[in-house]
Amino acid sequence: LWKDRVFWYFPVMSRLEQFFVDGVFFRQSPVSTDEGWTLLFIHGLGESGLSFERLIEGSEFFGSAPCLVPDLKGYGRSLWPMSPMSLEEVAEDLAFWLDQRGEDDVVVIGHSMGGVIGTMLAERAPDLISAFINVDGNMTIWDCTFSGKAAERTLNEFIDDGFDLLRNDVYEGGLKDEALRGYYAGLRLAHPETFYRHSCELVDLSNR
Repeated sequence: LWKDRVFWYFPVMSRLEQFFVDGVFFRQSPVSTDEGWTLLFIHGLGESGLSFERLIEGSEFFGSAPCLVPDLKGYGRSLWPMSPMSLEEVAEDLAFWLDQRGEDDVVVIGHSMGGVIGTMLAERAPDLISAFINVDGNMTIWDCTFSGKAAERTLNEFIDDGFDLLRNDVYEGGLKDEALRGYYAGLRLAHPETFYRHSCELVDLSNR
């Protein structure tokens, strides 16, 4: 269905600084001081850091606290990996990235899948993470709205037509739900194999 229609999605012009380093695209808020916490925002399954822009720019801490908003590898404008990373590998990769940046007082805000990754990151890098805010992170199988649909199929089935069907459903929902319009835009950039692997892991973790 999405092939037969024009779906316009115009995000507001961002005031965030944008960088592309070692295959990872990330946004960063300009700040006048290096003191205090750094806020790290981790997006959900199929999303990108774009989902946080309106929140950050409309918040009182814009310009006063450093905000880092990466597109995880395989999502958004970051490069697609040669092979999908596990959720634990994503957390370890983020810990290494923060350490290389010299961050040591980080508050993590993770949404949905980002809540799961944020939990893993806090467990693996307690010396870097000062606090963790879990925004609707997966806790039960009922949280697996889209990941559950992907995990019902085999990898080949999902690659053949499953991802297209899922995106079509999101497109149709977006005709009435503004949030799904942004999600559809994110799904158009997501690496299918990465989306599938993370979906299966989320379903497995949520079941347990």
